[in-house]
Amino acid sequence: MNGTDTPEELIIGHRCKPIPMKDPFHKGKYFASIEGEIISKARRQPIVMRQTENSTGYKMVNLGQKMILTHHAVAYAWLGPRPSKAFLICHTDDVKTNNRVDNLHYGPVGRALELFQSPSWHILFPVSNYVDREFNTLKKLEERNKCL
Repeated sequence: MNGTDTPEELIIGHRCKPIPMKDPFHKGKYFASIEGEIISKARRQPIVMRQTENSTGYKMVNLGQKMILTHHAVAYAWLGPRPSKAFLICHTDDVKTNNRVDNLHYGPVGRALELFQSPSWHILFPVSNYVDREFNTLKKLEERNKCL
């Protein structure tokens, strides 16, 4: 069962789907809302979890002692698993903090490479070790997928 055929639930006024978790202890305890909120049912009363912003501007949430990017949790719950490693989770409007389901989609690695290589991107986000690592990872994925 993937995110697209998982039944929705209404939790504290939010349309939600469960976030797939590998750890059986945490299965069924965390939910992603259609608005991009993460809901926890780990305690007696469900709560909307607090999100923090990481150094690159993406929202993160702590799920079972592990920090996870919010847009990843929302995409996995609502869109299902990535079609392959050649796809990334993309924000349609390019706003990193807009994690609504209707703003997320799986896009090819090539699109991310275009963004990394565009001059405007480097003005907004000066090249750093993190960006260099991400760019090299994307480049390797693109090269590997050409061989398939």
